[in-house]
Amino acid sequence: RACEADGGRGGGVFASAGVVVRATDTRVEDAMAAYGGALYLDQGAEARLTKVHGETRLAENYDVHAECEMVGNTAEFTGGAVFSSSAAYVSVAGCSVLRNEAAEGGALMLDAAAAFV
Repeated sequence: RACEADGGRGGGVFASAGVVVRATDTRVEDAMAAYGGALYLDQGAEARLTKVHGETRLAENYDVHAECEMVGNTAEFTGGAVFSSSAAYVSVAGCSVLRNEAAEGGALMLDAAAAFV
């Protein structure tokens, strides 16, 4: 909570090429960065953010987790909650994405990403 990447990327999480983001019972709140207030995915990184009511299970080798919240995050330029720079895959399903702010893409900024929202 309340993390900051001063002038950088990914106030909560920065994922570089080849990284798969997995999280359990996750809430990123009040994080700040220039790009991707909560989460920044660099080229080739992957993320699956999913809420499954009351259960945790595996799906396609990714952990599907019980909670997913991105609240009150800020990006100076793009992607208040999530910024994806040519990421291989971004999936956001059943998550709470609330009160995030940016000049462009208050919730999500997907730059040439394969995405499912």
